[in-house]
Amino acid sequence: MYGCFGKISDSRTLPNWYQLARSIIRKILFHAVPTNSRKTYHALKLCRKAKSGLYCGPLKPLKYLINTPYDLVTGEERLFTNGKKFSIRTCCMYCRKERINAPCAVAVIDEIQLIKDYARGWAWIRALLSMRAEEIHLCGVASAIDLVRTLCLTTGDIFDVNNKRLTKLEIQNKTVVTYEKFNHIQYRLFYQKYHICSIKRAKNECY
Repeated sequence: MYGCFGKISDSRTLPNWYQLARSIIRKILFHAVPTNSRKTYHALKLCRKAKSGLYCGPLKPLKYLINTPYDLVTGEERLFTNGKKFSIRTCCMYCRKERINAPCAVAVIDEIQLIKDYARGWAWIRALLSMRAEEIHLCGVASAIDLVRTLCLTTGDIFDVNNKRLTKLEIQNKTVVTYEKFNHIQYRLFYQKYHICSIKRAKNECY
């Protein structure tokens, strides 16, 4: 009896902190395809079709691309709907006690490579280990596969990798000089807020 109690109360092993998640065998699929391959889109599509879904990521931009009613919780904004079928949260806000204990059918963790980030990696580790989801889709770059696989070995979950690109990425052979020819269905990808603001000003001057 003492041996069993000692095993389940051993807090030296991080996965043991989340016994509710350890009570089920989760299916974890790592989407390790390159940037701009719609990996998050397809994962969210499965999430929305499920009886309950959860999306966790570093930011909230996807809220503008989702037509399904959802709960939204970030560090600066909270939005709750009558139904709680689908929820969007930043990883840091998900790691609150009341959310960790909430079950769901399908979950998506975006930008999983941030699990190795010195400042915020704790939130991705905690989200991955604590989610009570039957199926978890991880979206990120291939450099995080080995670490995630090691974590899944400690939890006993089923782990698989999807590295098949569904869409072809075409790179132009010339630089975009003017934004007059861009239309509302074309996308531009930037990684710094300064670039976003400068491009927005340049684009507004064209009209």
